[in-house]
Amino acid sequence: MIHYCKQKKFTIIKESLDSRYYSYAAAAYEYLARIEDRLGNYRISAEQYGRVQECYSKSVIGVEYKLLKERIKEKISYANAWSLIELAKLHNKQEKHLQAKENYTKAYQILKQLPSNNYEASYYFAWTFLEEAEHHSKQERHDDAIEQFRSSSEHFDEASNVLEEVLKQSKDKLENERIKKLKNIARVRINYCNARMNVETARVLGKKGEHLMAAEKFSTAATQFKHICTKFKLERERRELEAIYHLCRAWESMEYAENNEDSTKFAEAAQLFEKASKFFSNNKLKILSSSNSSFCQALELGSRFDESTETSMKSELYPRIKVMLRKAASSYKKGGFINEADWALATSTYFDAAWHLIQADEEMNLEKKNNLLKIGSEILTSAANLFGKSGYKNKEKDILEQLELVAKEEKIIVSALNTISEPSITKSTIGIIAPACPLESSQSPRISEVAEFSDEILKAEVKEGFREKYKLIYKDLLKEQPEKQQQEFRVGIAQIGISNTGDLLSEFYTENNGLLNLREDKVDIVSRKVTEMIKKAHDNGINVLTFPEMVIDLSYDTMLEEISDLAKKYNMYLIPGSYHDISMRKNLSLVIGPDGILWEQEKNIPAMINFKGKRFTEGIESGKYPRKVIICNTEYGRMVIAICRDFLDMDLRVELKNFEPPVDLIFNPAFTPVTVDFKAAHFDARRSIYAYCFFANIGEYGNSLIYTPEKERIERTIPPREEGLIFKDINLFKLRSERKKWQKIHEKETQFIQSTR
Repeated sequence: MIHYCKQKKFTIIKESLDSRYYSYAAAAYEYLARIEDRLGNYRISAEQYGRVQECYSKSVIGVEYKLLKERIKEKISYANAWSLIELAKLHNKQEKHLQAKENYTKAYQILKQLPSNNYEASYYFAWTFLEEAEHHSKQERHDDAIEQFRSSSEHFDEASNVLEEVLKQSKDKLENERIKKLKNIARVRINYCNARMNVETARVLGKKGEHLMAAEKFSTAATQFKHICTKFKLERERRELEAIYHLCRAWESMEYAENNEDSTKFAEAAQLFEKASKFFSNNKLKILSSSNSSFCQALELGSRFDESTETSMKSELYPRIKVMLRKAASSYKKGGFINEADWALATSTYFDAAWHLIQADEEMNLEKKNNLLKIGSEILTSAANLFGKSGYKNKEKDILEQLELVAKEEKIIVSALNTISEPSITKSTIGIIAPACPLESSQSPRISEVAEFSDEILKAEVKEGFREKYKLIYKDLLKEQPEKQQQEFRVGIAQIGISNTGDLLSEFYTENNGLLNLREDKVDIVSRKVTEMIKKAHDNGINVLTFPEMVIDLSYDTMLEEISDLAKKYNMYLIPGSYHDISMRKNLSLVIGPDGILWEQEKNIPAMINFKGKRFTEGIESGKYPRKVIICNTEYGRMVIAICRDFLDMDLRVELKNFEPPVDLIFNPAFTPVTVDFKAAHFDARRSIYAYCFFANIGEYGNSLIYTPEKERIERTIPPREEGLIFKDINLFKLRSERKKWQKIHEKETQFIQSTR
């Protein structure tokens, strides 16, 4: 679905740029940026916001209205801010926290200057403190990290209060939903900061040897992270938080293990590190967590080594400890953690020395004892050198002090756990970051606002003569088979669509951002009525049948299949009114013949809709110039479709009047209670354009009619709140010959008056 949406947007962008509709291209780029953000592709998202800026910068050139010009400039700045935010998200993901802070700071400075979006500034200002806190944490500067996490929490709380105030004043339903969600995620960020403060406090306590208090803090943090997990809907972010939860549990177990020298707690920590590795999406973090698991297994075995009083048991545990230390070293190295790999190898060597010293302590044979002490001393020297080369000077110093004791033949109390002390990275916060949330996204572009921008620009271009208002496109279906054109045929209107309650829209439709769809529970009812009408039309010898606007919703595949099957079965041309395509935000009319869809026509002028007590503009993309209208040469003459209000535009009727070759049939599917204007327009067009006019209105409002260019006393119309069928026999040869006579009579008269717009 996401791939399909992206492809649609790319198509819209290409068409918009080719036609210089920069505002529409900007909106499409903004949609793409939001999609890429949701996918976690932050660099690409930032690039798309850059393209938004470029398009709006081009569009603002044609705007004369000062307030509108300022609004477009504000959109440019807003896109700039969001490009910076996306880069900040990227740097956060890469754990380049100071760079992320810098980008959030720049975005904040832009947002606070924007009248329409300055409420977002305080939220992303809080992120600057969060990024600095993450940086201090990675640098092991725990006190600074705690202070910055506390500041970030306070600023997110302030941002939440700002959002609450905006909610009280805003009347925009869609924006209110977004603000509510952002306010909720601000509370989640506060909880995250509190959890991270507990992690940092635990790390400080652990280093001081206060292991029980450290364990309690890690336990509290784990519970907080578990609660935060439930707030994230996307699996990607939720899994990262679950990984952090398991890390906190592992650290808790390690603190208890170190306090009590409990082998079962080390084993528990090893299992939890392994669990965490399965939740991390980053391969490096998977390896780190798995390496820590191996080291904890070595600690577990070391604890059992210390607990045992039997040399045979120690001899059995010794090689197993060595294997786990070597495994940890290899794993650290594979993940790129070279210092930790060196630590593990040095520890393995150190443990070799300890094992020889332990054996020497228990050996009664003086020669063997001295030999073991000599070997142990040599290995201790190697271990000291390894720690020294790896940068662990304190550890090197400790071992050299032990060497002096060995040289003095003083008794050394050797503990495996003291020897196999874990590297600091086992409790490092590498890989722990505040995950991005899809709710932290830019304001969705408003089609009505974009249309306003475009309309203003295009009006200026039309006014200056740079752009035509309508572009009539001729499509010849009979190019290779002109003999197929019928000279005599019958065209009809099927008027259907009546409510039981008197409120047709509420009874039959659902509304989505100004677009209407037929309710699913009404599909079968409408389908049966349509099938009956088409069969009745066939029985009456009708070759071309048109329905009203919005009565047949072809976004349902079943309806499209049924119409196509009936067109083929009865060898008819069917014009199933028009419907709202939600994905493209268009009102479309399709012409369907026996061989499938012949062409489609887009509605250009949106209607005003009253739905469940609210009044709004039809949410279709409009205002594009030139407006494309297709005239199609078919076996039943040259046809054109003008959906509802489009036909009331004098400019379109002027273009149709002057088009060559002339139009024969005009179809006007509509959904309107105002029928008087349409009646007048069709009465005029039947002679001025000299074509047959078919006004097919929804049954609720009725007055569907057929007007003919010749003199005729028969009135073909269907009253309101009635469903029925009317039709007219067409003689194509007669129509065209009479049109020529009419033109000759009037060619010396005043030319058709052009609209002044």
